[in-house]
Amino acid sequence: MKFIKYGIIAAIVIIAIISPYLYNIVLLSLHAEPNYNEQTSMKIKGYDIKRAIGSASMPYQIKVVKDQVIYTIRGEVVDIREPLIWLEKYPVAENGMIPVDIKVKEVYKGDIKSDSIITLYVGTIKDLPTEQQLADGVIVDNSTYILPYEAVYEIGEDVLVHVMHTTIDLVSVSEYIDELLAKEYLEHKVYETALGKYGKYTIKDGLAYNENYPYGVPIIYVAYEAL
Repeated sequence: MKFIKYGIIAAIVIIAIISPYLYNIVLLSLHAEPNYNEQTSMKIKGYDIKRAIGSASMPYQIKVVKDQVIYTIRGEVVDIREPLIWLEKYPVAENGMIPVDIKVKEVYKGDIKSDSIITLYVGTIKDLPTEQQLADGVIVDNSTYILPYEAVYEIGEDVLVHVMHTTIDLVSVSEYIDELLAKEYLEHKVYETALGKYGKYTIKDGLAYNENYPYGVPIIYVAYEAL
């Protein structure tokens, strides 16, 4: 009887782990159309910030960094503000961050209140040169780009996000970084989306979508994956 009991428990655990993948495989076998379109820009006060060319080499799983996730929330993107430059004198390019304000509606992990506003920062780079331009020492100032692995947001979007503290080696960039921002880092007040685009889900019709789950999975499967 004891073996039957443990066998049932083991089966439940296995099903819980593989269900999101089975869900997507079944939809694929039924020739369902994926409902996930990776965003390539964020509209900020009338102009677009474009995504940089390139991508992560493989889908990442939140479980790999779950101990670093301090909040898992669902909320609405209420504002996207202009980029802040945080490495003004960096030798190759100006690095910055776009503040994205999210109004919290549901909390799955962490001590944060519903209806509060949390600001996530999306990494950007200016003066993005080509490889040839880098080789020739030429940098062209033409636009601001979101780093390729970062999550991209839209105002009004319903999202589920895993949040972590932004980390940076303050020693190596001490001569370039803005002093006020450095203080914010030291006080752990700067947040980012864990694993970038792999830690953010767009919610549509009760399903959660991102690059890992282009056909969508029930919200419950991703809401507690960082516990």
